[in-house]
Amino acid sequence: MVRTLALLAVGLLAAGCGDGAFLSDEGPGVRWVAEASAPPASTSTTTTSTEPPPPIVPAGGLGWWNDPLELLADEEVVGPDRAIGAVWAASSRTDRYVQVAVDDLLLALPGLTFPGMVPDDTEWVTSQLVFAPSTGSLAEDQVAAFGMWSEEPYTSPRAQAQRAVLAIAYDDIDRAALALDPENGCAWFRARDVIACNPGPADLGPSWWIDTFEGPTLVWLDGLYRYELRVRGLPGSVAEAMARSMVPLDVLRGAGPVSG
Repeated sequence: MVRTLALLAVGLLAAGCGDGAFLSDEGPGVRWVAEASAPPASTSTTTTSTEPPPPIVPAGGLGWWNDPLELLADEEVVGPDRAIGAVWAASSRTDRYVQVAVDDLLLALPGLTFPGMVPDDTEWVTSQLVFAPSTGSLAEDQVAAFGMWSEEPYTSPRAQAQRAVLAIAYDDIDRAALALDPENGCAWFRARDVIACNPGPADLGPSWWIDTFEGPTLVWLDGLYRYELRVRGLPGSVAEAMARSMVPLDVLRGAGPVSG
């Protein structure tokens, strides 16, 4: 975790000194993110892994499908409450999931991160804020969601075109209780519809693999948010590599549209 935070700080400095080239196909961010997403090097010299690397690529060329919905570009100072209220006011005020431009989403949820590496056929990302319709406030169980698509979103069934789903909630897990939990934190999930729970990779810090009716989901914390990542038709090693590659979402926003 210390290593990941150090890499994140370096990435932020690099992004602040340049433009969208930071995470372009040839930019220094590609090497940085690839190193961050790689599993820790093994010290063993007696075994050699023949498992191929996960089929993931840098996320610098993604298309952000909801960009045309941006509401707050012309406002000089926008706090989270103002951003959340503006998105809700512009919605139907009945749906839990509200499509939102990613820049507006960043105003509502400062400090949000996103995988710097994504499944290799990902081209589009959808972004949503998640509300409690009865109050118009962000929901307690989930505040945002991203879908990663290999085709233009919603033109094909999710099972065919949606490669991964990233859900975000506020990090509300009690660290003191977590430290005393003999099951490494799995007790926290008992109130949810979880079939099975196991500790996740140690290098992600507090993390878990949980199995629900939607499929295996990797859960981890960063002190601000709780991230829950589910991939479709891909091995768990892909989700773990994506989790290791998390970078500030505003850095990715400068990387330009999908090419080709």
